[in-house]
Amino acid sequence: MSCTFAVPTLPAEKSAPGTKMPELDVPVVSRRQCLPKPEQPERSPHVWSMIKDMVGSDNILSMPLPTEMHLPLTELEKQAEELEYCELLDKAALCPKGSIERMMEVVAFSVSPYASCKRPKRSLDPLLGETYELVHPDKGFRMVSEHVARLPPVMAQHTEGRGWVLES
Repeated sequence: MSCTFAVPTLPAEKSAPGTKMPELDVPVVSRRQCLPKPEQPERSPHVWSMIKDMVGSDNILSMPLPTEMHLPLTELEKQAEELEYCELLDKAALCPKGSIERMMEVVAFSVSPYASCKRPKRSLDPLLGETYELVHPDKGFRMVSEHVARLPPVMAQHTEGRGWVLES
């Protein structure tokens, strides 16, 4: 049995710059298509030279590392990446409650973050109380997340979409 998912697209009048989406009441912004070239080439510091003094210590995981070894994202921004396939939740909201199709769409959304889980670098830890808001009118959702506890790191998230709400 094979399943085919069609990605819904917004009408052209809703995606034009300078217009507003009635669902979210925010202006539609144009997004860049590629990243600018880095000003400096990436350096690869030797990890061993940084951690050789930490070997045998109790808390090697809390060792500060240079920013070159991190992704240019915080954990809160990585959490927003999990909503890349939110159109699956849009489709699930239109399916009847208790249906196999609805469950299939929700499960597909739940496993979609695993497509980008392999990262060569670690992301930056957010500050305690740091918040991140993402309004994505092209995809039709609004997300707010906050770093609420340090050890263990806990992030709270509230997302509203077209016919669905996601809280974690």
